[in-house]
Amino acid sequence: MYVSPPLPFDPGGLTFLGEVAANHVVSDTNKTELTLGRSNSAAAMQFVIIPNYFPSQLPNVELQFPVGLETGIYGRSQIDQTMNHGDGSFNIGVTATYRVSWTAGLTYVSYFGAPQSLYNGLVDRGYVSFNVEHTF
Repeated sequence: MYVSPPLPFDPGGLTFLGEVAANHVVSDTNKTELTLGRSNSAAAMQFVIIPNYFPSQLPNVELQFPVGLETGIYGRSQIDQTMNHGDGSFNIGVTATYRVSWTAGLTYVSYFGAPQSLYNGLVDRGYVSFNVEHTF
């Protein structure tokens, strides 16, 4: 996680969230438990970059425009079936927060990958989600 100070092109600064995950099967005494076509090692990464804006025309409003990517870096995991090299998703959205207690967001998610992968049913489509949240 990294939060930048105000930038010339983005006075609200940027927030970066990211992670890398990896796994490796060291040994298996019962070879029938392993899935054929999967590898003993795999890794994936995901990150989100969120520019923050505080528009002067909209007092008490904070706008964020998150852009994210999740993808398999290498291998086809025995442990996590979603960890496949070349598969993943991309998302872009907008979130508005009003007076800290009201938040609304709109996000588009699209999947990519090989047709024979876990995302086979999703690779040719995407979806839009909308949410509203109020805290008190």
